[in-house]
Amino acid sequence: MQNRPGPAMLKLMSYISILLTFLVPLGALGTSPREAAYLSFEEKVIAGYSLLAYKKSETEKAQIAKRALNYLVKSLETQPKMVEVKNFSEFLTHFRGEWPRSGDLGVELEKIESMPKRGIFQYRSQSTRTQRQIDQYLQKHMLLMASLLMSVGDLKIFSDDFIAKQIEKFDSVGEQISMSGFGAIKDPATRIGLQVLFNEYFGRQSLDSKKYMLMALMQENLNLNEERILEIMIQNSGPQFQKLLQVVTRNGGLPKELKQSFKMLESAVLEVPGWQVEEIMAREQDNYKFIYFEKKPLGVGTMAQVHRAKILLDGRRQDVVVRFIKPNIEQRIRDDHRILTEVATLIDQNIEYQRTGGPKMSPLIEDISETVLAELDQEATVKRQIIARASYEATSFYSESDYKNVIRFHVPRVFLSKNASKIMVQEMSIGQSLDKAADAYKETIPNLKRGVVEATAKLWAKEVIFGKGFYHSDLHQGNFLVRVTDEAIHVNLLDFGMGGQLSSQMQKRFMLLGAAVALKNADLIAESYWDISETGKNRITKEEFKTAVQKKIQELNSSNTKMGSEAWTGWASNQGIKLPYDLINLSRGRVIINNSLAEAGSSETMTSIEKLLVIHNPVKTATALVTSARELKLKKDTPIPIKSCAAMF
Repeated sequence: MQNRPGPAMLKLMSYISILLTFLVPLGALGTSPREAAYLSFEEKVIAGYSLLAYKKSETEKAQIAKRALNYLVKSLETQPKMVEVKNFSEFLTHFRGEWPRSGDLGVELEKIESMPKRGIFQYRSQSTRTQRQIDQYLQKHMLLMASLLMSVGDLKIFSDDFIAKQIEKFDSVGEQISMSGFGAIKDPATRIGLQVLFNEYFGRQSLDSKKYMLMALMQENLNLNEERILEIMIQNSGPQFQKLLQVVTRNGGLPKELKQSFKMLESAVLEVPGWQVEEIMAREQDNYKFIYFEKKPLGVGTMAQVHRAKILLDGRRQDVVVRFIKPNIEQRIRDDHRILTEVATLIDQNIEYQRTGGPKMSPLIEDISETVLAELDQEATVKRQIIARASYEATSFYSESDYKNVIRFHVPRVFLSKNASKIMVQEMSIGQSLDKAADAYKETIPNLKRGVVEATAKLWAKEVIFGKGFYHSDLHQGNFLVRVTDEAIHVNLLDFGMGGQLSSQMQKRFMLLGAAVALKNADLIAESYWDISETGKNRITKEEFKTAVQKKIQELNSSNTKMGSEAWTGWASNQGIKLPYDLINLSRGRVIINNSLAEAGSSETMTSIEKLLVIHNPVKTATALVTSARELKLKKDTPIPIKSCAAMF
């Protein structure tokens, strides 16, 4: 990571130093606590077999031991090779080797077994100083390697007792973080929620996940610092846990330094290794004619990865971006759903948390799991992007005191294959992040960031309310690229893994709900939420919910405070109302855009933008409100102030 962590994160990381103790027997390879010490590739392989065999049956252990011995014997049978290195760093890189990371220890060892054996290496350097460093380092490895040779037959490089102790530390490391790392968080609900989350999450991971995390630590400098340990823990956590941290980071409640540190960790997501990417692309040769494929990923997300490429299309070269879902992620999703469902129940039952009045965690976790499953469906992502091309291709005017231009929104075209495909191929978008563009043009277009975000928010709101109902629910700044030319400010909207489309009826209900909230009309709020909800799954009766809404309105009136649509939606979910995924997903998208507006220094909010939008469309607004209100009245026989709803805008 390029940036140094703030004091809050340093304090947090100091409490997870307990994990360092598992590396003490191996870390002795370094001459001092600060000296880098790494296992060789072969040592890591044998350690991997040892971990793989842990808690297996005696028959399985014997088979794994046989595989390990076979690997080591074949490696020792090869002729020694001389490797010339320019410096000690180059030596360490070769000595450590490239581990075929895949997220599955068994898959990785099978891949290693299929690869040509590295064999024995001798290292030589023209630099006397470098050669001396290498010789000293290798001498320290002789004892460890001898131990490997003697113990590989029964896989005693790490005894079961030793591995058990290291795995037990994952059960306690979260407790160390939870009790001491989040003390600076002022919001009690956020603090208690994170404490319970970290206290329980890592200890509840499956045995295979814990084994893999230990293996991941062995890929690193054995004298790890606390910052890197925390990063590895989060990197090797499940997708829902990572998404939850993103939600916490974006929604606030954290001290600034801790929030920045968590945000830094978002960019440290593990990428799919090159060999797995090659396997994915090899299966697509009949679908697309690739003439170039860039090995280094263009972007790596929690669920998916993208690469630059070129395809031959109708006899012409086309620059494209290739997106695919990470392999073998389904099991991690299932594991994370189990763990976080259990943890959410514990948080909701926590007496101290209940006293804070914080939102219930179970609906949030269910929502995140639904979001992850939706993102897993790449066919649905393709369909959303095709719809988005019809919804978000638009132009708006941009004006500052000394600068005028137009903003042109663009959604990349998707190139479909004739056969079933596991990849998504779309046209290449040229541009840079909004922050970089704003910095590059800060002298000539000082308000570029604010202008682009406001234009994006207006386009989003117009489509949701008066368009085809399509919405992008993750439209943060990382999901669009900006390119400034004399002709226009080009804004390319990306990543439609999260989003949806409201039905015409839902659009009207959404507008009526906004009116009900603005009017603080208890009957209309209760009727609207109940009508939208999945009534068969509600954990509260209609009459109980109406009473709760009336009580909430009284509280707001007595304290002269307001609640926006997102707050009401969260509150309704807290009361036991099972809201449809579309409404929750839409609400999330609205929150993210609101945060972007605030970050860009805009005085606008989604509420102010939507209000201005309906003012400029009085006939459509009145028609939607009256129609929706009458439908509810006919179905529910409830008195509804139709004129007030229609006239309030």
